[in-house]
Amino acid sequence: MKYNIYYWPFDWFGLWKEHDEGFENYPSVHEFVDRSINSQYNKTSVLSYLKSGEVMMCTSAFQFPNPITGKRASKTVCYRTDGKRIWFDDIIELIENNDLCLPNSWLQEMMENNYRFRDLTDLDINAMTSKLFNDLKSFKSDKR
Repeated sequence: MKYNIYYWPFDWFGLWKEHDEGFENYPSVHEFVDRSINSQYNKTSVLSYLKSGEVMMCTSAFQFPNPITGKRASKTVCYRTDGKRIWFDDIIELIENNDLCLPNSWLQEMMENNYRFRDLTDLDINAMTSKLFNDLKSFKSDKR
């Protein structure tokens, strides 16, 4: 199955086959890079929305090289959520600097909600964390 900005049926986003060994079943980041689409984004609103997501968990970014440049960074990278979707927050830098595009359905929903989401509780974040682990476990084991 080929995933791209027009077809992304998942509630998580931002893990790529280019990250490293063990991610071979994930989509290629290059299927989500398009300068002409990215240039039309209201970047201030999109990036603010993504940066405002509640942090679910963090790890060393060194384990996840930039999927476009291959460079490793000594910083942290986190999973964030708005209560419905989950993203790896390095997509913020990729949108800003490498023309990454969000799935259309995600962007449309952000715009419809004026780039705002509801306040989240610890229960919401725990539920999203469980969902993330279950979704990624099944995705990683599935030969897509």
